[in-house]
Amino acid sequence: MKTWPATKAKQHFSQMIDGAEVEPQLVIRRGEPSGVVISYNEYQSKITSKLAVRAEIHQ
Repeated sequence: MKTWPATKAKQHFSQMIDGAEVEPQLVIRRGEPSGVVISYNEYQSKITSKLAVRAEIHQ
């Protein structure tokens, strides 16, 4: 996982988004993890999996 200080993430947003296609991008603010940027495909995969688990639980 690539790590970005928040200021660099803002300056190089397009590069960070491109990197998210390969691996999650961790944003650090004030020395602490602040957020993670993932690709849309990875997001869709996680949401689909989560919804499938919820559907199984409620059956």
